[in-house]
Amino acid sequence: ILYTQIFYYASLLTPFFLGLIAASTVSKSINPDATDFLSLYIFSWLNWFGAAVGLFTVSLCAYLASIFSLRETKDKLDLTLMIRKSKQTMIFVVVTGILVFITAYLSDIPLLMWVFSKPLGITAVVLATLALGLIFYCMRERKLMPVRVLAGFQMIMILVAATYQHYPDIILLGNGSHLSLLDEAAAPKAISALAWALMLGSLFILPFLFYLMASFSKQRR
Repeated sequence: ILYTQIFYYASLLTPFFLGLIAASTVSKSINPDATDFLSLYIFSWLNWFGAAVGLFTVSLCAYLASIFSLRETKDKLDLTLMIRKSKQTMIFVVVTGILVFITAYLSDIPLLMWVFSKPLGITAVVLATLALGLIFYCMRERKLMPVRVLAGFQMIMILVAATYQHYPDIILLGNGSHLSLLDEAAAPKAISALAWALMLGSLFILPFLFYLMASFSKQRR
């Protein structure tokens, strides 16, 4: 029971703080010139917009988890319940997404302009919305593999809409400066070493990951 509770709360807190950090990097709330502890380490990160993005990130993770779990049962009653839960998480995503735009407006963050000022952002939002309708249709028809593909496509479109306007500036600071993904990149040797470390690490991690998935598959059968 203790392990279940730890896993439950960790699954909530991790995406929340991930969203909180992501919101702070683009909202110009981080002031590197701040001199007091609260301004530099608390209020730079903890604000209404960051909290809204944190909730939105939690809802996205819950939504993906519910979508990807749909093929994990063959029982019709369980599947019906899981589809109902997936639809509930969809509503949570929409509500928290609206909350993000409201808090951005109240915080003088031009999120609407960032997302809808160029054709790419509008296209990404339209495609994500259309995918939502297709997911509803596929769940009704019990076509579950397309549901996973469409949900993944939705996440890509959300990321495109949220980040394309700033690229390659990944962090916008309160003093007007920014950190660029290209200009602030590490030295080529450091990037090369990291790439090799990731590839070598995957040789140890991926086989055990596939073994874990195969073990769960055997238990279901």
